[in-house]
Amino acid sequence: MPIRKLSSSTKVDDEHRKLARQQQELKKIEARLQKELVRMPKEIEKKKRLEKIQVAAAAAPAVSLGGARSHRDKTRAPLKGGRLRSQINGERIKFLVLCLILATILVMLWRAVPS
Repeated sequence: MPIRKLSSSTKVDDEHRKLARQQQELKKIEARLQKELVRMPKEIEKKKRLEKIQVAAAAAPAVSLGGARSHRDKTRAPLKGGRLRSQINGERIKFLVLCLILATILVMLWRAVPS
């Protein structure tokens, strides 16, 4: 069988089909990129809000220095092995006694150093 030469119209049709497929692929890519373009600003805003929350949480003191308890702390159920109020008061007294002892030692050392 002799090899048949493709006619120019067949070559044009093949090229046309190839270009049509490429056009469809490009349209799919364009649609995906359009969706991503709409989605990205929302994600960026969400990340910015999350970073602000994290910075605010990091800046807040871990322990209440004033000793005041919030409403949420008062209504919260006690933790397992939670401390009783009397235990907390006992530990507070121990802390104050140790601070007093430390202050006494510092005053005695200050007076002992010759000026």
